[in-house]
Amino acid sequence: MFSIEFENMQNDANLVEVGNSINEWLKRHPRVDRLNPVLLCQDLKVRPFEIARFLHEMTLSGALTVTYSPIMPSGEVSLDEFESPVEIEDRILLDGFDRPYQVDERKIVPVYRPVREKV
Repeated sequence: MFSIEFENMQNDANLVEVGNSINEWLKRHPRVDRLNPVLLCQDLKVRPFEIARFLHEMTLSGALTVTYSPIMPSGEVSLDEFESPVEIEDRILLDGFDRPYQVDERKIVPVYRPVREKV
C-alpha cells in the first residue's frame, strides 16, 4: 500500500481535499500499486477535472510518475505500461489469458505510480 504526500499543496483547499480522498481510497484498496484516473473518477465523489489536476500537480512536483496502459477487451486496464501513448498505438498485446488483442488508440489511459527513492 502507498499513500501520497502532498504537503506542498496545503495552500489549495481543493487539492488537499482531493488528496485526502485519494489517500482514503488507497486505504480501502491496499493492493493497489498504481492510480488509474478512470477508476478514481468512478469511485470518488470528486470532479474528474480535480482528480486530473491533482495527479498532474503531483507529477510536476516529482511525487508521481506517469506511464500509459491500454484498456483490454475485458474492460480492465492492462498491466503493460509504456512511456508514451505513441508506443502503444497499433500494437498487438496479450490479455490476462494470453489472447492477442489489437490496442484501440481511443482506449489508452495514463496510470500514476509513486516515485520511489533511489537507495
